[in-house]
Amino acid sequence: MLRLRQSRFRRAIALVLVVSASLAFLVRLADVQLVSAAALNEEAKDKRAVPVEIPSMRGDIVDRNGVVLATTDARYDVQLSPKNTKLNGGVFTRPDPKGGVGTINVTAKEAFEEIGAITGQKASEIQKTVDDALKKNKKSDFAYVKRSVDLTVLNKLKALNIPWLTFSTHMTRTYPNGAVAGNIIGFSGAEDKPQAGIELSQDKCLTGIDGTENYERSADGVPLPGSVVVTQKTLDGGTVKLTLDRDLQWQAQQIINEQVQKVSAEYGYLVIMNVKTGELVAVAEDGSVDPNDVDASDPAKREARSFVAPYEPGSTFKVITAAALIDQGAATPRPRTRRLKTGDPSPMCTLKTPSATR
Repeated sequence: MLRLRQSRFRRAIALVLVVSASLAFLVRLADVQLVSAAALNEEAKDKRAVPVEIPSMRGDIVDRNGVVLATTDARYDVQLSPKNTKLNGGVFTRPDPKGGVGTINVTAKEAFEEIGAITGQKASEIQKTVDDALKKNKKSDFAYVKRSVDLTVLNKLKALNIPWLTFSTHMTRTYPNGAVAGNIIGFSGAEDKPQAGIELSQDKCLTGIDGTENYERSADGVPLPGSVVVTQKTLDGGTVKLTLDRDLQWQAQQIINEQVQKVSAEYGYLVIMNVKTGELVAVAEDGSVDPNDVDASDPAKREARSFVAPYEPGSTFKVITAAALIDQGAATPRPRTRRLKTGDPSPMCTLKTPSATR
């Protein structure tokens, strides 16, 4: 009987201990998952999460036929983590390039040679970049390998599956037609900030919204699969379509440049309008700026002088003379088809609408 009581007592104690431990774990779990979840996630995020900015593409500027006058070219910077090149004795693993199910070991020196073969650098150059960075800071996590590479080089480097090699994107504004319509298109300055022309006046339309995302990585810098979280979707900029005709603009610029040189003029403008619609199909100025090489252009000719430069009214005062004739009944803005009779005032002034010039 005594043994039975002792056995029951031991079972009761064990049950109490199990229940108590379960309750303790339950309370802790509730604290971690609910009460302290936000604080713990934020703390962990700072330790393992890597924020990545996804640049948006600035919109194109095109002519009336959709021909691109200004566009954005994506370029990529290649970076590495100097401290991570030393992890595990400078050896990392990657999938078997022959398609096998296993992995192969690769040394940092071998990786430097593979990178250099693609970027056109020597392995010793990349090794020196790592050594210099670690000399300044033993925990250095960033150094440039090569800047402004194209998409082909980027894809080849990504295919190497080097865990401590990273990439960032930056955009470069390019103008395929050089100085053609450069005075109207405008140009960008440092960090592709718009400085003049359509680039500046339509900046709100052309500018997109950069995206952001986070991913988690292990201690050796390898991104964890399925850890990417998009926090802001990327929205590219809009397209601005001009009424200009690229080919006509080019021809008009050749003509005005030749004429200015021929008569030794201070400057010259040549504007062609479709009078039926009011659209400007060419606005040429001598010495138009080349947005690809602004410094090579005359500083006085970098903007759309035909729009921003003041000029003397000259014969525009003739509108006063015309208004006086109409006011006195000596002229009318409408063509008259009948013959004038004796005694009529002075002969009619017929205003003809010129045809569109191309």
